[in-house]
Amino acid sequence: MPIAIITPPGVRPVTLEQIKQHLRIDTNAEDDLLNSYCDAAIEFIEAHISKFLIKREVRQFVDKIPVSRELVLEAEPVSEISLVRGYDAVGNPHDLSSDTYTFFQYESPPRISFGQLSHNPQTANGIEIDMIAGFGESGTDVPQNIIRALFVLIAHWYEYRGTNVAGETYGTIPEGFDKLLAPVRRVSL
Repeated sequence: MPIAIITPPGVRPVTLEQIKQHLRIDTNAEDDLLNSYCDAAIEFIEAHISKFLIKREVRQFVDKIPVSRELVLEAEPVSEISLVRGYDAVGNPHDLSSDTYTFFQYESPPRISFGQLSHNPQTANGIEIDMIAGFGESGTDVPQNIIRALFVLIAHWYEYRGTNVAGETYGTIPEGFDKLLAPVRRVSL
């Protein structure tokens, strides 16, 4: 079930100044490089833990409501469902009232349970679910172990910019990185 970002976050969970302080850099010569490492590290961590760090509006696309009428949301953490829209056989949109589903926000992963619907949006044209996902509006809302993992990853990539030399043991992911993220990582079978 693909996810599209409708409105990206307005800030990063860490600032360029915080990154430079962590790396003990006091020039502006590598600001672009550090920003690119930060963006890549954020993307990597979000994919690794299956959670968004900073709040943004996202849309999940689903082919149809499952027979169980329970739909697992791919975004996490989700603070709000802003729209659930189904499409009929000819492609006309039908917004579903919040009375037609129950949002289980605090489950991991979050889910929606659908009740009885007055029309059947279960066509090949699919369902769209718009939601607000992320820990909060700023880096202070993000758990500190994630922020620490972000700094560790950026520092590692900054130090090891090239490829591995034969026989070297370092890689693209620093030792201990997984342990920092283990408490917040979504486990799936």
